[in-house]
Amino acid sequence: MPTPLRVLIAEDRPADAELMVYELSRSGFEPNWTRVDTEEDYLKELQSAPDVILADHTLPNFDAPRALRLLKNTGMDVPLIVVTGSISEEVAVERIKEGASDYILKDRMTRLGPAVKRALEEKTLREEKRKADKLIRRNLERIRALHEINIAITSTLDLRTMLNVLLEKIDLFLPFPSATTVRLLNRQAGSLESLACRNLDEEEWRTQENKALSGRAKTVVDTKAPVIVGNVQTDPRTHNRSIYLKYGLVSYAGVPLVAKANVLGVLGVYTKEAHEFSDREMEFLLTLANQAAVAIHNAQLYADMERSNKVKSEFLSVVSHELRTPLNVVISYASMIKDRIFGEINTEQDNALKKILIRADDQLKMINSILYTTSVETQTLAVENHQFNLADFVNDLRLSYANSESQDLTIEWDYPPTLPDVTTDRAKLRQIIDNLIANAIKFTPQGKVKISFRYFPEREQLECKVEDNGIGIPAEMLPFIFDKFRQVDSSDTRSYDGVGLGLYIAKEFARLLGGDIDVQSKPERGSTFTVTLPC
Repeated sequence: MPTPLRVLIAEDRPADAELMVYELSRSGFEPNWTRVDTEEDYLKELQSAPDVILADHTLPNFDAPRALRLLKNTGMDVPLIVVTGSISEEVAVERIKEGASDYILKDRMTRLGPAVKRALEEKTLREEKRKADKLIRRNLERIRALHEINIAITSTLDLRTMLNVLLEKIDLFLPFPSATTVRLLNRQAGSLESLACRNLDEEEWRTQENKALSGRAKTVVDTKAPVIVGNVQTDPRTHNRSIYLKYGLVSYAGVPLVAKANVLGVLGVYTKEAHEFSDREMEFLLTLANQAAVAIHNAQLYADMERSNKVKSEFLSVVSHELRTPLNVVISYASMIKDRIFGEINTEQDNALKKILIRADDQLKMINSILYTTSVETQTLAVENHQFNLADFVNDLRLSYANSESQDLTIEWDYPPTLPDVTTDRAKLRQIIDNLIANAIKFTPQGKVKISFRYFPEREQLECKVEDNGIGIPAEMLPFIFDKFRQVDSSDTRSYDGVGLGLYIAKEFARLLGGDIDVQSKPERGSTFTVTLPC
């Protein structure tokens, strides 16, 4: 069966044009042809988009080079074959360079049919390549868009901020005017909460949007599959048509936000003109929704964790405060009895009271540690910097540990005879050093604890080291030694008391004062904690 072919022939001799048509028919084509011999007629016929152009090289008022330039200006991809009675090889090559598909000598017209077939095949290949290139560019743009959106929505854990960034990026990459919404599922209330929107008045949308889990959104949630509506203004499931009419919203694509196999909500895309969502567009929106769902899930987990931490901190603060008050009373009365304010006591009673006071003091320190921890976590702890003499500070510190030495443990102090005045929070510095010394004493059943102080005026920096030759810390535990509630041995049968807050508080206080704590340790050889603070 002959192949239909629209042919535009630029030729001033009708007989030559008919010969061209004859050769095309012999080659299996069914030509629908038009002959022109002026530039004006040529331009007019180009508008009908012929399949092929056959142009004589030289016409009285027109020629092939001009025909090539005019064709190029239109941007059309139409094969043009130069048909001429005589042409040099150099000229033929020049025409090919200018865009001609081929050239045919009129005395070899039998080559015309195969040349046209080849030119049409090359055009088909070019079209397929253009389509492939366009598809590649579109895919690259889509990948770039998804990458940029992924970076944007994972750059924050604040849910509202993340959703606003998500909708902003979607708006940039959608190729049509649109409005976008995000509604998240509240399973306890059985409703959809309107959380963010783009190109809509958010307050108005929140007020008029149906909060019940119904209509299109319910279908999306129940099926975990997209829902497409050609016209939401006429869709019977539309709750409030006025807002859609006001903003000119027509077509709709609702995509489920699914993370960990659970539907979190619905991403809604509304177009401002009738639009048929293509498979490729829906694939893009689904991929986007999957990325967004993971980010939303993480943001929700973070928000839940923040709420839990706040409740935990408030609970610990209240409980610790309520525990500390009666414990102080116990310590006060035990001290008065031990001091014989209420009368004489025997040796056995004195020893018992001493044990009560020691254990009560331990409990008080533990409660204070919990209070310090909650203050650090809630960022309610203020730094109170004052100038004081460092030598006086060290002497007071040393005096408080005068009774801590025993037959098995010695405490050594190393500091220069004169130390300057410094400016920092004295109470917090004392807490840092106390916690490090207590930790060293606790984990050095036999041996020595050495505390040293140095001040470096050129750096305006205080350095304090607390060294011991106790049990040491395994290398794998060193990265976690300053974590809350972390101990080298956290088992129920551990040999050492405490809740694991001393080093955490020391580290956080040091950072609060602008410094830090470093630790070096080897099992069975001891540990060295070094505090550096700007003063």
